[in-house]
Amino acid sequence: MTDYITKPLQPEILFAKLSSLAVVMESTAPASTPKGESLIAELAPTTSTPDLDCDRLAGLEKMLSHNTIQGLLEAYLVNSEQRVMKIRDHAGGDLAEMEQEAHALAGMAANLGIARVSELAALLRQACKEGQAETALELAIGLREANLAAGVAVRAWHGLHHMLATVCVGIHGPDWQAGGKFLREFRLKLD
Repeated sequence: MTDYITKPLQPEILFAKLSSLAVVMESTAPASTPKGESLIAELAPTTSTPDLDCDRLAGLEKMLSHNTIQGLLEAYLVNSEQRVMKIRDHAGGDLAEMEQEAHALAGMAANLGIARVSELAALLRQACKEGQAETALELAIGLREANLAAGVAVRAWHGLHHMLATVCVGIHGPDWQAGGKFLREFRLKLD
């Protein structure tokens, strides 16, 4: 098998990859990128990739409390900034170190729904792996900007969540069951 999926595992992506792999295996076309061609063009994030994937956060909220998620996001903001700084420090030099930092950053970001950072970090990792120092430098610059935008999006998400929780208490009083239902329904309408 020449295809892979990144963590966190998403069933819809897994089934789509398996389906496309089956089609490729049935045809006579090659199942992988020809040697010498970069995978970076194939992996390039679209301009529609959000800074923050609210669906991922909604999924996390089904399993974790808001306070836990907020703590994870705050830890991410600190840790991601450190990793982006390390990537910048190694830019133009140590591609192996950049690849290692990008790998860790891509996984952290994907798990928390920091979509654009995750995609750029994955591209950076691939560029480093392929020895494309110039591309890696460009991606490192874009990664810094995407991480700053992600910080703004995370803080906005937290502010909106706090505001909606306050509204719920105002409307429903301390009955958090009713307030929680209102909050979930309101968020669905926003998305």
